[in-house]
Amino acid sequence: MKRILYLGAAALTGAALLAWVLLPGPRAVQTAPVTQGRFERSVLEDGRTRLQARYALSAPQAGQLGRIDLQAGDPVTRGQVVAELAPPQAPLLDARSRAEQQERIAAAQAALGRAQSNRERAAAATTLARNALARSESLSQQGFVSPAQSDGVRTELQLREQELAAARQDATAAAHGLAQARAT
Repeated sequence: MKRILYLGAAALTGAALLAWVLLPGPRAVQTAPVTQGRFERSVLEDGRTRLQARYALSAPQAGQLGRIDLQAGDPVTRGQVVAELAPPQAPLLDARSRAEQQERIAAAQAALGRAQSNRERAAAATTLARNALARSESLSQQGFVSPAQSDGVRTELQLREQELAAARQDATAAAHGLAQARAT
């Protein structure tokens, strides 16, 4: 029995010794005298802005926006001028740009001349087709031309009239292209 007591006491002493080794030690602290003064602390964090209502302002034409005198949160009333938009300044023409523009004008003039020639040629072909139809109808009344041949001449006149209308539209488009090149 003494032996069990010695073993129990040894086990209890070992456990106490182990607990004493594993206990955390004292912490090192820094001390300072207490003084009265101003307390400052800054916070550096990212914030997030949430808009209640978003309004987009737009202009129908390009331009240069003047300085806006309003600050965020300023009230705006109906009809109040928020910003002024000035027309954009025309870029200066250097020698290369001027030469390119003159060539565009010359090309537009050539296109206009070609379109006018095509219009005159289509007008002459239409006149020729009208004369052929008049001859064909007079010969058809006399019985010298078949109705199928008369129909072919009428169809030819319709084709020539369509070509004339297209040539007139091409000439109009070429004239507008020349006016646009000159305006630029």
